[in-house]
Amino acid sequence: MNFEKLKEVVTEEAKEEKDRLLNEVSKEVNDFLDSEKRKLDNYYNEKRQKIEQEYSSRATYINFLLESEFRKKLLRFKHSLLEEAKQFLTDTLVDEIKNNPEKFVKLSLKELRLREGKFLVSKELSEIITEKIFYKSAKDLPLEYGGIDFDIETGVAIELANKKYIFFLREIVEKFLLNNFLVNGLFDR
Repeated sequence: MNFEKLKEVVTEEAKEEKDRLLNEVSKEVNDFLDSEKRKLDNYYNEKRQKIEQEYSSRATYINFLLESEFRKKLLRFKHSLLEEAKQFLTDTLVDEIKNNPEKFVKLSLKELRLREGKFLVSKELSEIITEKIFYKSAKDLPLEYGGIDFDIETGVAIELANKKYIFFLREIVEKFLLNNFLVNGLFDR
């Protein structure tokens, strides 16, 4: 065999081996890169999902806190507004009682539905509903005027057999608010 021919055959086989090795290495490198890319994609997707879940969880929690805080403030405002309205209406009612105390005594006796006992007034009404005004309003009833009862809030009471039957102005005010505002949806409970 000819040396040139042998050289040519060996060179040709070496080129084929080199091409085959390059293709094999190229395929292995591409497979490795694809595998690593899939791993990175999976890692990225897992991280993204975890971050989205954390964000969603935190957003829900913050939303809950904000809504809860808003409701608390709204309830406080509602309560404050109702208390101011009750106080204003109670003061207005006391002013009306000053104008016509006999009418209030008659109304309270009618509401309490007792015909005997001791009639008591709160400290706030003591200067308005005096003994004279009481007897003028309840002239036909066997009730006696008992004076001031410092233990009851604004209103009147009848004491009978060691029990007090109380008629608070607060009850009138609350009934008014219930009938005029709560029913109309302004202060739904």
